[in-house]
Amino acid sequence: MELAAYYFYCMIIFQNKGQFIHVVRGIFFGIAFPFIVSFILCSSFGLTKRFGILSITGTIFIVVNLTTALLPNKYLVTTIPFYILNFIPILAMDALLSSLSAKTKIVNYIAGAVLGVTFFTLYYPLITHTYNEVLSNPQSVWPSLTSSIYFGMIGKIYPLIIIPAMTTGILGSIISTKLTQLRSRTKI
Repeated sequence: MELAAYYFYCMIIFQNKGQFIHVVRGIFFGIAFPFIVSFILCSSFGLTKRFGILSITGTIFIVVNLTTALLPNKYLVTTIPFYILNFIPILAMDALLSSLSAKTKIVNYIAGAVLGVTFFTLYYPLITHTYNEVLSNPQSVWPSLTSSIYFGMIGKIYPLIIIPAMTTGILGSIISTKLTQLRSRTKI
């Protein structure tokens, strides 16, 4: 999951063509990242249909990002409790999908929407660089300023990306469900 997301990030982040490209990047990430998060986490559940697999997959992503992006930056260590809160929606959607009510499409849509909107906190602190540039008055993002810039832009950016993130998260869940059903039908 992280490798695909970083590929998208690296593919676009280095094409600096002014404010327009920053807006295009922001839109792209607001669509691609929620889809990736939802698709991979829902697929991890759909392959086994057992409680815990989605949580394990999400936890692995959280631990990898924690150890590679947060712990090396001494200024971000104080935000680790905030970042660990990402486990709550992942565990909740794992429990929801594992429940008996998971037989309905609406449960998959809810899981996709919730997992889709978590991308903004799952990709912290890297997402700060992307969405800081979308703001009309971007700041220089230094290691010591990353957390203050991120928390300062949540109120400005999150309301703009929540609906597209929910929509593409639902789309990721739908495609994941279709592919895992197709896999189980063709399984010998």
